[in-house]
Amino acid sequence: MTERWLAESREAAGGEDYRPTQLQTEYIATSRQAASKLQRKFLIGTAVTLVVVALLAVVAYLQRQEAERQRKEAVRQQTIADERRVEAERQSRIALSRQLAAQSQAMVSQQPKLIERAGLLAIEAAQLHPSLETDQALRAVLALLPRAHLSLPCKGDVQEVAFSPDGDSLLVADGDHVLRCWNLPKRQEKWQTPIEKDSNLLGISFSSDGRLCILKSSNGSSAYETATGRLIAKGKQTAAFDKEIAVSSPRARFAAVFSGEGPSARVRVSDTATQRLLGEVPSDWDVVEAQVDDRGRFVVMHGDRGVQTRIWALSPLKEFARFSDNTVQRVFFSPGRLVLCDHREIGRVVGATLANHGWRGRHRDPAQE
Repeated sequence: MTERWLAESREAAGGEDYRPTQLQTEYIATSRQAASKLQRKFLIGTAVTLVVVALLAVVAYLQRQEAERQRKEAVRQQTIADERRVEAERQSRIALSRQLAAQSQAMVSQQPKLIERAGLLAIEAAQLHPSLETDQALRAVLALLPRAHLSLPCKGDVQEVAFSPDGDSLLVADGDHVLRCWNLPKRQEKWQTPIEKDSNLLGISFSSDGRLCILKSSNGSSAYETATGRLIAKGKQTAAFDKEIAVSSPRARFAAVFSGEGPSARVRVSDTATQRLLGEVPSDWDVVEAQVDDRGRFVVMHGDRGVQTRIWALSPLKEFARFSDNTVQRVFFSPGRLVLCDHREIGRVVGATLANHGWRGRHRDPAQE
């Protein structure tokens, strides 16, 4: 600004040899010093400002780096926490799975009636965590669960069913008053026979050897040949219901019908081919088992009162032998020999020979004493 005033003054004087006065020279010098001083202050202020801005930028950068580091650390800690939570949940599932598997195995061994609930526990255990324990529990349950192996058509409501001793035949009494016998391996109906509609069905069963099918009703008991369905024996109902029909020989030639209880107990022996009554043997105790020899000459009865065993001759009808033995478990005829099975030792057989209406063996004939 001083230089501009000096230039204007020279132009106004009209020459280049214009010289300012002493006062003007001092003013010019002072003005230049003030301008220089102001410029230095400006430069210093600018420099300080730049330094402060640079420092602030460095601090901001460092803070940003620290914030990023802390964020990454927080993410890492969250990941570790999530992994620990997942592991804790896995360990909890493993523990619960083992507990359910143990409960399933205990239920199978201690409460067989709850086998289906044990199966559900084993399935839940396997879904929670598959392991050797859950696999064993599931296999143990699956081996015992009832499975449908066969479906047979029936007409009407099923009233009674019975399986043969060998499991090959099934006897079914339908609501349409028909008795049907099925061959289970072949899944075929073997035969059917009508049931009297005016009688009340009391039960159906098979004989001990499976050769006869037994139908019990309020009108009496009937025996049918299992293979063909042929009626081979029929008895009228007494005051006490018939208990059972037993087959006497391998060819099912004779049948023994139990009826009555106590003093009125009877065992009726009949020829299955002709349905002829061979004899009605009285008994003053409850008969548990009865068998007839192959020729229809003798019947042996085994009871539970006093563990008595009696042998009767059928023609003529008379008591042949009587004895008590608390070791006898089963009685049956082998060709020409009465066999008594001892329950104390499986496979040990004690017996006596029947020959000429004589009794040989370790029991004496009371009639010959």
